[in-house]
Order: sequence, then C-alpha cells, then structure tokens
Amino acid sequence: DIDVTCREILENLETLKQRLHGYVQEVREGFPRLYLLNENDLLQFIGNCSNTEVLNLHIQKIFLNVMSCGVHGGCVTHVVSNRINLESESVMLDSPVQLLGSDLEKTLPALKEAMTRTLMASLSSKIETLSQINLDLITRFKTLPYQVFLLLLQIQFSKEFFSSIKSMQTDSMRDRILGLIHDITKLIYNEPTSKQSERHRHTCMFLISFISVLDEICNNNSNRSWIIFKTVMFKYLPCETGKSDKSAMKLMDVSMNLAGHKISYSWEYQGLKAPLVYTHVTEKMFVSFARSLYEIKGTNLVGPAGTGKTETVKFFGSLLGKFILVFNCDENIGMNTVTSIFKSFVTEDAFLCLDEFNRFNQEQLSLVSQTIQNIQFLIRSNFNGVPFVLKNVENFQKLNSGCAIFTTMNPKSLAYSSR
Repeated sequence: DIDVTCREILENLETLKQRLHGYVQEVREGFPRLYLLNENDLLQFIGNCSNTEVLNLHIQKIFLNVMSCGVHGGCVTHVVSNRINLESESVMLDSPVQLLGSDLEKTLPALKEAMTRTLMASLSSKIETLSQINLDLITRFKTLPYQVFLLLLQIQFSKEFFSSIKSMQTDSMRDRILGLIHDITKLIYNEPTSKQSERHRHTCMFLISFISVLDEICNNNSNRSWIIFKTVMFKYLPCETGKSDKSAMKLMDVSMNLAGHKISYSWEYQGLKAPLVYTHVTEKMFVSFARSLYEIKGTNLVGPAGTGKTETVKFFGSLLGKFILVFNCDENIGMNTVTSIFKSFVTEDAFLCLDEFNRFNQEQLSLVSQTIQNIQFLIRSNFNGVPFVLKNVENFQKLNSGCAIFTTMNPKSLAYSSR
C-alpha cells in the first residue's frame, strides 16, 4: 500500500533527522564555538573538513581574526589574518595541526591550542632580549606576529615607565619615544607601499598614547598615583627554570594591571588590528571595565550611535588577547539563536558584547537579563556550569570564569527609547 510506504519513509526520515540533530549537538558540545555556525554550514564543514576551500569558508566564523589557513600534507601549517587596508599577516604555527577528517571537535581545539602555543613561544623567545624602546626594537621584531610585538612593546614601556619615575628621568624617556615616532614616520613616508607600513602606523598610535602618559607625569607631579592607577600597564613574569617548553608555557604569566587590578592575558589570536585613538574618555571607560571585571558585574555603555561604544569594548578585549563576540540585538531574532550565542561564549575566556541591547522586546530582555544574572552569580560562586533559562534549556555547560558580558544601548532611538 502506497500510503503505508509513504508513512514509513516519513518516519524513517524523521528518525534520521533527529539522529542527525543529536550528532550535530554532540559535535557542538565538543567545541562550543561551533554554535556560531548554523546546522547546514556545520554539516558542510563536518563533511568537507579536509577541503581547504570549505575550511577557509567557515574558519573565520569560528576564529574571528583568521581569514584563512594554509594547508600542506593534510596539516594546517599557518594562519592568515584578516586584512587591514589590504594588508594581512601570515603566522607559521609552532607545530602543524593534522586535519582529522570529520572530527571537528578534536581538530579545532588542537588548532586553537597551536595558535596559543605559537604566540607564547614567540613572546618567550624575545622577551629576554628587550633592552629599550627604540628603532632597533621595531626593526628586529618586524617578523613577529603583530599581536606579540605590541605585547612586547607594552611590557617594555611599563618596565621603563616605572624605572624612569624612580630615577626621575621621565622627560628623557618622553624625548626618546618622540624621536622614535619621527623615525617611524620617515619609514612610512619613504616606503608607503611596504608590507610593514600598516604595522608602523599602528605602532605610532600606541607610541603616541605612551607620550600622553609621560606628558601627564611630567606636568602633574602631585597626581602621579592617580595617573599610574588609570594607566594600562603590562607585566610579564618569567617561567620557572628547569621546565620543558610545554609546561613552561602554562606557567607564563602575562597580565594587564589597571585600576589596582590584575587581569590575565588570554592569548586569542588577534591578527593585524587597527588600534583605537586613546583619549581621556577611553581611559575612564577602561578603568570602569577593569572594575566591572573585578566585581563580575559587567558593563552597560549608553550613548548615541557612532560614538565608539562597541569599538572601545573590542579594543579593550584585543589588548587582553580575548575572544571578542559582538552580537547585534534585534526583536526579530529568535531566542534559539540567542541561546546558541551564550553557549558558544560561556566556555571561553571571552568578551560578549550585546550591541543595541534595548532593541530586544520585553520578553527577550527579561530572559536574556536573567541569563546574564545567572552567569555572573555562578562566576562569583566559582560554580562550574551554567543552567540556561533561555527556552528552558536544561543542560549544563562548563563555565569559564574569565568570560564577561558588555551591553550597549542607544536611548535616543525613538523606536526603542522606552526600553
């Protein structure tokens, strides 16, 4: 009978659909960033993981600063960053990562670990050779990943900054860095099409922020403690001796010191990112961010559109080497999508920025706010799992205590001003 046959086929298709959905969920649980892919994309990724074109199509949705991967002999050998003004950088991995067919939940964590290990090794190999911020430092380290170069620059500045205060030589340090800015500007002018020109421009912006700090110290002797309190400083503690490279990297301690608090560096690959212009408003926001991270309360940024709320969060996260996930809120977005975003985020040492938060409707605002409150409470309680209230999701996920949530709102939007 054709009706019976059709019913059997439909039942078999439904069974296959449920099993396939269960398999997809199992893969996602193995590496929660895969929640950022929809089911169709994830199935394509699983079925063609060894295909370089498919790998590069989806990898930038999971590692947000990676544009593509270089594959040789079935192994990922290097990663290429996103482009900034047509420039990008290629970073050779410390050890190649084998593409394990459909085992994405094993391949992607291995790739993440390899990128972290490569960044750590680059820093540890050069940190002991630092002596002074000068043109030699810029030219010697030009082959390093730009993220590592900036970290070295900030660590060295912090070291020299306190030394100059102690020896009362902040004026000479300021003059030396100002001379370095002039030298780098000449390099950019003489070789505007050089592959290093974009790095040089970004470096100049960081050096200008150093000059601003030194100017404040030179002109405000009575407020030195406050200037130090609100200035971003980086500290590196060397590894214990007698350890193997792998164990030593776990012991490497790089941290940001700001507003009296220590915030550990996270080692997510950042690529070649343009820095934010550093102003007094930026300083105040960074101090607020540091306080909110310490108290595990999150931060809500309110202001007109286009004033840099989201970009400031992204820049602060990049300074800390964080995985930064920006989600554009809207009342037309289904709560299953919001749930997936939270699931991909809570297991990472990451920042989640809910942009235009008041675009959610009242029901969505209530559910999301309750979830945020639960996450923050559990971090304070050192709990290791998150019960999701969204759509009555009952399963628990491993919670990373380094995750933090930021929200931005535009109250002048007529349609959403009452929320």
